[in-house]
Amino acid sequence: WEGVTCGDAPVMTTVAPVTAAPVTIAPVADNRRRLDDTPTAPIAPVAKDITTIAPATAAPVVVTEDTVAPATTAPVTPLTDAPVPAPVVVVKPVVELVLNTVEYEGTLPNDVALLTDLTLLDLHDNFVSGTIPTSISLLTNLNFLFLDNNIIEGKFGEIDWSPLKKLIQLDVSSNPIKGKLGTSVFQLPLLEALILLNTDIQGDIPTIISNLQSLKIFDAQNTGVGGPIPSELALMGELRSFQMNFAYLDGPIPTEIGSMDKLVGFDVRDNLLTGPVPAEVGNMDSLEYFGLSNNQCTGAVDGVFGKLANLRELLLDSNQFTGAPPNVGGENMKILRLAFNDWDANDFQDYNLGSLEEFSCEACGLTGPIGDAISTATQLTILDLTDNALTGAIPDSVGDLVNLVELLLHDNDLNGNIPDISGLENLVKLDLAFNALTGAIPDGVGDLKALQHLALYNNELNGNIPDVSSLANLVLLDLANNALTGAIPDGVGSLVTLTFLDLSNNALTGALPESFGSLIELEFVYLFDNTLTGDISAVGNWIKLEALNLENNQLNGPIPADIGNLAALEKLHLGVNALTGAIPETIGSLESLGLLDLQSNELTGQIPATITKLKALNSLQLQRNSMSGPIPADLGAINALQTLNLQRMGLTGAIPASIGNLDELQFLRLNVNGLTGTIPAEIGDMQAMELLNLSTNSLTGIIPTELGKLDALASVQLQRNNLNGAVPDEVCANEPAPERLLVDCDVECACCTVNPACDVPEEDPAVEDPVVEDPAVEDPEARQ
Repeated sequence: WEGVTCGDAPVMTTVAPVTAAPVTIAPVADNRRRLDDTPTAPIAPVAKDITTIAPATAAPVVVTEDTVAPATTAPVTPLTDAPVPAPVVVVKPVVELVLNTVEYEGTLPNDVALLTDLTLLDLHDNFVSGTIPTSISLLTNLNFLFLDNNIIEGKFGEIDWSPLKKLIQLDVSSNPIKGKLGTSVFQLPLLEALILLNTDIQGDIPTIISNLQSLKIFDAQNTGVGGPIPSELALMGELRSFQMNFAYLDGPIPTEIGSMDKLVGFDVRDNLLTGPVPAEVGNMDSLEYFGLSNNQCTGAVDGVFGKLANLRELLLDSNQFTGAPPNVGGENMKILRLAFNDWDANDFQDYNLGSLEEFSCEACGLTGPIGDAISTATQLTILDLTDNALTGAIPDSVGDLVNLVELLLHDNDLNGNIPDISGLENLVKLDLAFNALTGAIPDGVGDLKALQHLALYNNELNGNIPDVSSLANLVLLDLANNALTGAIPDGVGSLVTLTFLDLSNNALTGALPESFGSLIELEFVYLFDNTLTGDISAVGNWIKLEALNLENNQLNGPIPADIGNLAALEKLHLGVNALTGAIPETIGSLESLGLLDLQSNELTGQIPATITKLKALNSLQLQRNSMSGPIPADLGAINALQTLNLQRMGLTGAIPASIGNLDELQFLRLNVNGLTGTIPAEIGDMQAMELLNLSTNSLTGIIPTELGKLDALASVQLQRNNLNGAVPDEVCANEPAPERLLVDCDVECACCTVNPACDVPEEDPAVEDPVVEDPAVEDPEARQ
């Protein structure tokens, strides 16, 4: 807690030994925080200037952060290679031992107990391992113990801390130390700071915490410490900071804390707290920080915080609060987070944002126009009004908020043009998506050189994409689902930090810029539903790509062989274009690929055998191409497949028996090909099958009885083949029977709903079954 200090930093004075040789502990640069009695002063750095202990007759021994050596010409022993040498350990009196940030490796030896005059032991930010020795309890003069940021293990509660009656600060943070809190640490009458954060220490906070009458800072963030907040906390009259975010607190906030008039910071975010915020919190006059995010608190809070004149940060987001949101806008208020609660609808114009630096109110029930409510909020750095019901235009005054870093107006009912925001030179994130904004994207957007995130998707914007070549830090560019026209500007290809690009569902034309090959950081590219032309040779350079969707354009040329370099690729949509040539053999190198969609192109050649190496593939859609040859014999090796669509491809040969290994397959379409032979009996092993379409081939023989094992089948189409015999009784006996079962007229069928082959003209072959939908295409909203 930056606003809390306690205790006076010890002054390093000269100590003259009687017989021992003098010891000098050289200064070590440090940012160690000490505590004094002023509650709102910054935490002062520790004075590390430990001056020379006055000499007697012998030459001094010098201890530095790099060496341990006599001041004369004796050889140097590096601290990183050995424990603290015994000659230093036994010299008395050593008052302070400061060896922080010297890369010391090894344990804290039991011999440390020989330093009985020690008041300061500082080993923070090293590689100290092992456990804290039990002999630590013999250092009864110790005031300050700093062991943070090491790799110390052991059990905290098994150490007897109670003899250290003079201890003022104890910091074991950022170590893998574990075990219970124990009780002995709560018997230290002078303890002012107990720092346990980022450890594996566990257990409930005991009621005897109130024994620590001098305690000013309690920090158990990111630990296993939890349980109810004890009401006895209110008896700790000196407590300034209570930090327990990301821990295991539960139950209500006790009303007694309202009497803690010296408490400056109360941080209990990311816990399991329930119930209301007590009205008595409004009596905590010194409170500057109140953090309650990500709990399960309920009830109304309006009126609780209004009188806290010193309050600077109020974090109530992600709870279940109801009623009116608190409108806290005093001159000291800087951060107000109210998002994700169950607030009543409220007018944005009622808020006083004048002194705020951050206002986060996503899904707050805000209504009405933004209007002039932000005109005086010149200190704002973050304005998040996402997912509300705000109406009207974005006011021009937003362009005057020159300190803005994030402007998030996503998912409202805003309309009109985007105002001039070219002066927002600090803006990093701009999200105006899911509104009804119109007009062109202003050229001034290209001047926002700090911008990393530009999201304007799902609006009604038109015109050309402006020059964005100056946005050298841009990571995300999402302009999807608008009415943008023209070519993709060459400047997009200069955005070498870009990882996410979505220009889908516009009216863009022209070829992909040649400069696109430079975008080697790209991970997600969505350009589908445009009228783009030209080849896709740049794709092979995007070696970090995880998803690529160029579907429904007019792209042509071959699929580049170096597409096999995209080792991270999980989804590949190239369907509904004019791509030519064969599917490259290198496609089999895409071991992470889960979806491959090349449908409705002009591809030729055979299905490459290497495709069977794609063990992660769950959707394969190659339909409506001009290919030939057989289905790969080892197709069943792709046993993660759920959707397989090879219809209308000109395939020949038999259906391979290995297809029975596809026990997760739900949708199988092999219709309108030249397949011959019988339906393999192994098809009965495909227990997840919901849709089977083998129509319009040259299959012969009988329908295998094993088909009756597929009790999930909703649609079966076998018509327009040369099958004979009857539909097996086992198929008709399923409960429920298939909703649609189609066979030729000369195949006997007791449960067929219709024989369309008797009535449908030959030139109108059966199409996909409308009963069962194929969920192969990803959800655009989920992608966003």
